Amino acid sequence: GAQYLYRSRDKGITWDRISPDLTTNDPKKQTQEESGGLTVDNSSAENHCTIFTVCESPLDENLIWVGTDDGNLQVTSDGGKTWKIFSSDVFKGYAHKIKEDLVSKDLLFLGTEMGLYVTIDGGNNWLQMKGHIPDYALVRDMTIEPKTNDLVVGTHGRGVLIVDDISPLRKINADLLNKD
Repeated sequence: GAQYLYRSRDKGITWDRISPDLTTNDPKKQTQEESGGLTVDNSSAENHCTIFTVCESPLDENLIWVGTDDGNLQVTSDGGKTWKIFSSDVFKGYAHKIKEDLVSKDLLFLGTEMGLYVTIDGGNNWLQMKGHIPDYALVRDMTIEPKTNDLVVGTHGRGVLIVDDISPLRKINADLLNKD
């Protein structure tokens, strides 16, 4: 990913662009070189309008989620032909990592620079995960352990968080939420 998402079907020899610009393409966020004479930051801390995370569904090869460092979260369910944006008043900070559940394609986790979010309905509604998960988690990576169903979250400079057994989240749906 750059501002576009690319796909290779021959182990990286050739690449096809499968998306439009998925970022905000905001010129104000692309002025890194205008830093008052300081050396350009190469730590990725000041890059903007770039795809930061890509999540291919383990259940559906045409379902791909993309998060950008300028606040966009987008999904395609047809291998890149069309995209739906989830620009997010819900999220604090930009997306570092998005992870689809290994069993339910509607259960996703989004790690941002300011916390961990979850959706049980394929991205239509998101909630920030609380409990012992700090708002400042700077989530950098996530994985789901298939044997224990634990969500393992790697944070920037703060360690590892483990959400024990996410399998009950797979059973939550609108009917269950409407019951006492």
